[in-house]
Amino acid sequence: MPDLLPPVKFREEILEPVADLLRAGESCALVGVSGSGKSSLARHLTRADVRLHYFGARAAQAFILYLNCKPLALQPPHALYLHALEQLIRAAEELDGNFTPLRPALTELLLDAQRSPETLAKRNLDRAIDRVVRAGAELIVGLLDDCDELLAKAPPVLFTDLRELRDNHKRHSVYLTLTRRDPALLRRDLPEARRFTELMAAADHVIPVTPYLEADAFFMIQRLSARQETAPLLSYSEKRRLYELSGGHPGLIRAIYQAVRRNPPALEMVTAKQLTANAEVDEECSKILKSVEEVEQTDLGRIAARATPTDDGLRRLKRRELVRVLSVGAQVFSPVFEAYLRLKFGVTSALTPLEFFDAPHYVRVQDQLITSLSWPEYVVLRHLYSRRPQVCRSADLIEAVRPAEMGKPEERARGSSAERLSQYILHIRAKIGPAAQHIHHEPDGYRFSQ
Repeated sequence: MPDLLPPVKFREEILEPVADLLRAGESCALVGVSGSGKSSLARHLTRADVRLHYFGARAAQAFILYLNCKPLALQPPHALYLHALEQLIRAAEELDGNFTPLRPALTELLLDAQRSPETLAKRNLDRAIDRVVRAGAELIVGLLDDCDELLAKAPPVLFTDLRELRDNHKRHSVYLTLTRRDPALLRRDLPEARRFTELMAAADHVIPVTPYLEADAFFMIQRLSARQETAPLLSYSEKRRLYELSGGHPGLIRAIYQAVRRNPPALEMVTAKQLTANAEVDEECSKILKSVEEVEQTDLGRIAARATPTDDGLRRLKRRELVRVLSVGAQVFSPVFEAYLRLKFGVTSALTPLEFFDAPHYVRVQDQLITSLSWPEYVVLRHLYSRRPQVCRSADLIEAVRPAEMGKPEERARGSSAERLSQYILHIRAKIGPAAQHIHHEPDGYRFSQ
């Protein structure tokens, strides 16, 4: 079965500011924790229809050179230049048009460089860029994917060469780096590195790769399901629960999906702590933690323990949406990752009752903050919980929820009052995880048994 391609506007909230900078001839950096989907973003940007969406009429003259830096990290600099030459030829072939006559000359430059890479690779890359610029190229993007290790271990000459290549074609050549850490922090002690990373050093040139929005997360879950021959499709409530548990982090979505793919209904009852016992989930959480700065790790531990983080740490974690600051305090972006942090840092807590926050309609359930309840759903749950373990008659619940339905008619379910109540209960159960087991349907209504 062919793989599902992401829609053109996939992760547009990230790629739009990136494209704005590239179109203006500015280099920039995408920075995201391990598993945040940086490489998926890079590959997405190389697609012809995506280039057309972001670069419009200039797309036919925009070269996107996808450079996979991970295997080049321990190789000499000329390996990267040869790779860039190969990608330049590939892009010229794809764009065709004015660049078709250049293919023989570009290929000869590559073959010549391969015969003596130490002396000719960088020079011939420079010449090749000059040729495509003269042929009408308006933008050449050196897309340096997964380049943490390359930038951390490369000899000074690499940074000098990269800066020189850009300066030689200043109006046409830019870089887009994709790293787990801010490029400026990788080699702070090296002047040559600082001179290169200053190209993307401005605050608005470093763009965080944040967790997925719901629509993109649901697409990823659909894509994961399509790759499986035997796994059942997930219902909306199961996808919503998976999204909430993962916090929208692509790596965690994948790991949790693999943990439950043969039994998706388990998502409604499984706890975040139980999921951390899964080896793949634990490994993904470990990678996320290791890919943030040491001081940020400490602040994540503080937030997971309900302690106060440092102002600087909170600011940095908020920017990447690893922490969300709500009216009820700072919250780790994913209940599963928070459960991992609590285990990692030895934070213990007994089971706590449900906490209700009326202004934002949030409920905290066993250290997980549920933010997805509609106002009517919130009212029904609060009503059930406040009268536990007594049975709440359906008529009383319908009357209790009426003001919320009138206050936000767009959140009102469809159907008769009994049908609407049934839908609210169904959605509540899907959203509150293991606490759903305490909601029981009785002959004359519902009750919360805890």
